[in-house]
Amino acid sequence: VADNENGTYDMFFTPQTPGEHELTITISSYPIKGSPFIISARQERTYTSLFQSGYKQCFSTSSQPWDVAVDDNGDVFVVDHGYHCIFVLSQSGGRKLTIGTAGSANSGNGQFYCPTAIAIRGNVMYVPEESNKRIQKISTKGEFISKFGQVGSGDGQFSCPRGICLDPDGRVFVSDYSNNRVCVFSADGTFAYNITGNASDGSRLTNPWGVAFDPSGNLHVANYSSPCIKVFTPDGKYITQYGSGQVAYAAGIAIDEEGYSFVTEYYTSNSGHNYSRVFVFDPQHKLLTSYQGFRYPVGICFDKEGFLYLADSYNNQVKKY
Repeated sequence: VADNENGTYDMFFTPQTPGEHELTITISSYPIKGSPFIISARQERTYTSLFQSGYKQCFSTSSQPWDVAVDDNGDVFVVDHGYHCIFVLSQSGGRKLTIGTAGSANSGNGQFYCPTAIAIRGNVMYVPEESNKRIQKISTKGEFISKFGQVGSGDGQFSCPRGICLDPDGRVFVSDYSNNRVCVFSADGTFAYNITGNASDGSRLTNPWGVAFDPSGNLHVANYSSPCIKVFTPDGKYITQYGSGQVAYAAGIAIDEEGYSFVTEYYTSNSGHNYSRVFVFDPQHKLLTSYQGFRYPVGICFDKEGFLYLADSYNNQVKKY
């Protein structure tokens, strides 16, 4: 305990085991307000060497995994862009379920035509389709619930939906790659507003792809064509950007509970340049390190235990670190 000599104190506690802990703080044998506290601890990680030690597990998929998400049960949901479906895998790698069938333009409910991403909340998932210009809302057991969006550039319409994430209130944030914006919807698919940025302050979005929220509730957008990560408040106010001159083709993004950002680069080695990398930025947006050796990595996510999953699309694998 550190006395700040102004009537306040800082308390530091290092759990000896990972998991959930109950922490009681007392003064003169009386608990302070809010005590006991429930805290969650995980094994300390050194992100500068995370990929160097190799993956913990590799999930093989059929064709071009573009995104990955892990539900509360630990099941791994893989968006297969090439086979137009969602594969559900157990932690052992066994296939538990295939959701959706390959469709075509204007295909029916529960069919997919070039799915690009996935966001899961509870037992519901949202899946954008690049070619059908819509979002399908489906249960994690594969039951169709609803859909929203259509082709166009108006409110609630898409030209090329690529990335998706949910805020704590359940609102749906979808990057519309070719319309250069992030479209925001309520949980039931009702259109709310667009986030575009503007040219005057350098916040204009150009081919946005991956989207993710940080622990402070701000939205990070992987800007593919003017490569950087742009940060906005949830209502679209521009805050800052990072990664310019470092990331060449920003695609996917995941942010852990401490604010570390992981950004994938959707490109491969060309003319001596080493692309197809994963970048790690600290909470102050300083580049810590980057790794190569992938082939067109796209989607990236964390599970509730803090493990990182990466969709290495042209290697037809999802890797767990």
